[in-house]
Amino acid sequence: MTTKRSLTILLVTIVLLLGSLTLASLPSHNDSIPGVHPVAGVSVPNVLGLDCAYGSNLEGSPFPASVTTSAPYSGPDFDGTLDSGCQATYLADTDGVIHPLVEDNPTAIVANGAGGGLTIDVVASLNASTPINCFDISVAYDPHVLNGVVIEQTGLIWGGTGLPAGAFVLTLAKTFDNVNGVARLAQVLVGAPQQGGASELFRVRFDLVGASLNSPVQIVSDTLTNPSNVQHNTNPPTSIDSTGIYDALSGITTGLAASWTFSPTPEVPGSPLTFTATATCPGCTGILSYSWDFSSNDAPASMAKS
Repeated sequence: MTTKRSLTILLVTIVLLLGSLTLASLPSHNDSIPGVHPVAGVSVPNVLGLDCAYGSNLEGSPFPASVTTSAPYSGPDFDGTLDSGCQATYLADTDGVIHPLVEDNPTAIVANGAGGGLTIDVVASLNASTPINCFDISVAYDPHVLNGVVIEQTGLIWGGTGLPAGAFVLTLAKTFDNVNGVARLAQVLVGAPQQGGASELFRVRFDLVGASLNSPVQIVSDTLTNPSNVQHNTNPPTSIDSTGIYDALSGITTGLAASWTFSPTPEVPGSPLTFTATATCPGCTGILSYSWDFSSNDAPASMAKS
């Protein structure tokens, strides 16, 4: 393929993509039929949804493959089922202590900045007749319970794995907003075959920074193109339970819901921060109390800096 032809294909793709991405700013769902992109008289089995992965009782492939990398996946870890709910297992922590709240990287397991507690996969299950070469998806979450750390795509064609010679992935948007709780990724495949079937688009890795029996994660904006708009159903929110398994392991049905905030947000260098914790615990007895641990080390012999 000549350089001139490559540039022509790229420019045409970007023009078509930008036209399709304009649709992302418009309401993507029919108000009368929530979660369904309207095309009169047409029923298409395409589905976009979430798969609870590592750190969940419904995880797919094991993670990590080694203790020295934050990118252990050699391929998709989608287990074939889009999930409506999952429980956080805290299996990333290996210090022998049950943590009701996990906000740090697990000791000696993954590299700094890799995220600790829970991974959610974003998957498009597509009809063979309607593959895609572009998407623009925003995933919303409760920042009081989940803190977005990294959008991860190792082992996926959308991350560059298995692309034919000369093909590449063009990333137009890749952002985290941990104040409002939104992760967004927009990409287009250039010079590569369109993707059909079960296409794992990306993974969002979270630190668990709060406890909740029902913290929803949901797709709030979604455009799929090839390059024309691909009609699809979008699954309802996936409920994250970060308390149930802790209750089972501790032998107490606490029903704990806890979170914390700080101000000012964002932080101002050189200025003090004010931390505020809130909690409810229907199954607890006595008086609730809390302390702050500012240590980044969760090793067994570590002394909390509280």
